[in-house]
Amino acid sequence: MPRSTPNDKTSFTLNRRLLLIHFLAYWFIGEAFYSVAHLWFTPLIEAVSTASPDENVIQQLARRHVALKTSMPYYLAIPFFTKLAGLLIALILGILLCRRRHWSVFSTVIAWLTAFVIGRFINTQISLRFLPRTFALLNNTILEFLLPGMIFALMGGLLFFNRRSLQYIDAGEPGPIGQQPAGASAS
Repeated sequence: MPRSTPNDKTSFTLNRRLLLIHFLAYWFIGEAFYSVAHLWFTPLIEAVSTASPDENVIQQLARRHVALKTSMPYYLAIPFFTKLAGLLIALILGILLCRRRHWSVFSTVIAWLTAFVIGRFINTQISLRFLPRTFALLNNTILEFLLPGMIFALMGGLLFFNRRSLQYIDAGEPGPIGQQPAGASAS
């Protein structure tokens, strides 16, 4: 199936394969930025995670010279804005890729909006739920957040630029919304 012509960039075509691949790439890149954002707070994370049951967490933070009043608001805000920055960078990459491959930008914007809404309103921070526990065996807080971030960034980059994923998207280029691709059965 041939690609869309350059004049079709402005048409509202919906490519389900592009939606899937770009949604996953956006989600992985957003999770990578979210995970790496926690590196700024390693003293806070180490103080909370190493606090003994006998010792108050506030005392542990004071002993490590971590100001809770200034750290907590930033700890709540910076990872969100960093994830948003990662999603915006990924959106720019997705739009540039769509322009270069003569795909409709509409599908990639829909995939980005879906990744943003799911990432914002549904707590999907898998990078913080499962992966640090996997890398906790290394007993290094920096590696617990850096390695998942690198793995997620690699997976997102591979989804964007891998030859097979590009061929997969090319094979499913449809017509306007609601139309089946040529040769597809309407069963």
